[in-house]
Amino acid sequence: MRLSKGITNTPPVPSADARNGILHDSSGNLLGGDGKPIPGNAPFSGTCPINPTTGTVTSSNRAPGQAGFCVDASATKYLEAFYPLPSPGTVPSNGNLGTFGFPTQQVVSENFVTTRVDHKFSEFSAQP
Repeated sequence: MRLSKGITNTPPVPSADARNGILHDSSGNLLGGDGKPIPGNAPFSGTCPINPTTGTVTSSNRAPGQAGFCVDASATKYLEAFYPLPSPGTVPSNGNLGTFGFPTQQVVSENFVTTRVDHKFSEFSAQP
């Protein structure tokens, strides 16, 4: 017997705010590039840093006036390629993660055997 059952997977994915550098801790404080709360929740307002390897600016402030840090362009491409946006209504307020729901199939293979044995031991045991 083979059972194929439709189920919904809901893995956590970065929220749109998280992709733009707007991250909050559990108390709702805006986080900076070092992962620590920013004093006064003041968003990042400086110039994005220069990449020391290339000597160019490879990151951008994707949410001016809201983001706590700049987001590198290569990180943005990675997030967009491997993590879809969360399903609507799955990101809590000040949430860094939401869930992305998608249907999949759960296939279960099991082997079952049903048997029946009729046996007459003797004439005497067969009489009522």
